[in-house]
Formats: sequence, structure tokens, C-alpha cells
Amino acid sequence: MNRAVFGIFACLAIVALLATLGGPARASDLDFGGYTQARYTVGPGQAGDFDLRRVRLKVFGPIDSKEKTEVKFQVDLGKLDEGKRVIELKDAMLWHRFSDRVAARLGFSQMPFGLEVPESSSHRLPLERSHAAHELFPAERDTGLYFYYTPKRERRAHVALGVGTGIDKWRQPDASGVRDSRALAVMVRVQWPQVRGGVAGASYIHATRVRQGTRFENDIWGAHVRYHFSTGLVVKGECFAGRMLGAPVGGWYVQAAWMGHNDVLPYYRYDSYDDGTNPLVYRRHAVGLAYEVSDDTRLTLELDAVRDAQNRRQTTVSVQWQVKY
Repeated sequence: MNRAVFGIFACLAIVALLATLGGPARASDLDFGGYTQARYTVGPGQAGDFDLRRVRLKVFGPIDSKEKTEVKFQVDLGKLDEGKRVIELKDAMLWHRFSDRVAARLGFSQMPFGLEVPESSSHRLPLERSHAAHELFPAERDTGLYFYYTPKRERRAHVALGVGTGIDKWRQPDASGVRDSRALAVMVRVQWPQVRGGVAGASYIHATRVRQGTRFENDIWGAHVRYHFSTGLVVKGECFAGRMLGAPVGGWYVQAAWMGHNDVLPYYRYDSYDDGTNPLVYRRHAVGLAYEVSDDTRLTLELDAVRDAQNRRQTTVSVQWQVKY
């Protein structure tokens, strides 16, 4: 049984159990949604490539009469257009609120590390996450139990703390066919709200990974900030540093976007990543323009100039049409 099918049955079983314990849950309480990102990319000397980058379908909502417990289940159908018979599980989780201050999340979902890792791809302006986030947290998801503390007073620290089985992709074969046989991770994030919706904070994850019989103790530190100027300019940045599979790693990005009171959103992001094994580091400049056609539709034009760790240079132009439903 593949992971997506297993997740469906597990999620349905948990929903049925908690609905029985917490009171009647009506089908009308659940919402259905998702989004699709259709992308066309072209580069010098390259034929254009069309891709359904993400096709997400989700069901979410309260499952008890007091609406303290919510479920979220999401799959991605994007690989079906590549001829692969793969439906990827993206979320299968329960969210329970114990009080106005304390909540918990149980199941399979994105890790709450920093800013970019837990951010939805439908919300992010650049078409992809930074290379550091992509390499250190591939696919961003783990199975775990996380607790969230949200203070009532403004400007007080918000805390996320949890334990899980490590990034799910770690247990899938990489390009060389190697994968983790076991992993256990502990993660914490502390952040403080800033004026006009900004935030500043730090994150840390310690993961014990067993790969080909060798045990690795991995530590990643992160710091993040997002500041909203009164003019509509939003600047955010994030840095990562630590050790992964015995090698020192580090990366960072900085992004500026004009989020003024209009439907045209220009942005620029620079990101860099050092995997500790190459003399050069990965660098990328991304310049883009997003047009909010409607509340549910966005058209994005982005130019990416990349120099990878092997000193290969590539420039691409992408157009993406995103529709939420």
C-alpha cells in the first residue's frame, strides 16, 4: 500500500474516532479546496517546458461539535502530468485547541521551522523556496507531534515545540539510491510579532539519523525576520547554519517585495547555499512580477539567474498561472 493510500485510510479512521468522542460532525462542516500552478519555463538554447508544478486538493474543517478539533487532508496530483502514477500525500493531520493560548498538531504536515519552510507555495511570491530551505528541508514535511503557545499579550514570544520522525524525504532514496533507515528529530521555534504584521525569531532542530548503518547527529540553527514598512515595502530574510550528515552547511536569502495597495507585486530575492562539499556555493537571483488577477488567480513572470556549486550558469524565464479553488 503506498503512502498516499495509507494516509487516506489513517486519516478517515482518526476522523471517525474523534468525531464519535467529541460529538457529531456534519459533512457540511468540512470545506474542500486547493490550488493549481501551471508553469511554462524557457532558457537560452532550450525548448520551452510546460509543467503542472502543483495540483493540490484538500479537505479541512472541524470534526467535533465544539469546533476545537480540526482535520486537514491534502494530496498533490502534479506528478500525474509527467506520466507517473503517483499521488503524493501532503497533509494528514489533526489540530486541537486546548485553550486560547495552547494548541497541538498531530500527524503529517510541514515543519514549523522559520518562515519559508511552513509557508504555503500558493502564498509565496517567488516560484520556489530558497535553495537552502529546499536542500535542508526537502518537501518540508514530517510526521510528529507539535505544541503551539500563543500569548494573549502583543509582542510576546510565540513558541512551537515538537518531536517527529524527521523529514519524510530522508527515508526515500536520493540520487545515489541512499536513504535513512531511521530518524528522530526535536524542533523548537520562538518568534516575536512586529508592527504591521512583521515577525522576528529563531529556530533549531536536532535530528538523529541512521544511514547505511552510520549514525549522524544533525543540528540546524535558523534566524528569520520579516518587516513591513508603512510605504508597502516588505523585506524578509532568513539564514541557516549547522551540520548535516557530518558536513557543515549554511545558507541564507533576502527578499524585497512591494505590497502596496495595487494588484501588481514586483519582487526580488537573492539566495545562497553552501553544502560543505564544494569549493563554490550556490547563488541565485530571482526577479519577478506577480499580478493578482482576482482574489483566487495570480499570474507571475519570473527571471532566475543561477550559478550552482559546480560553477554552471543558467538563466531561465518562467510564467506561472495559479488558480485557487
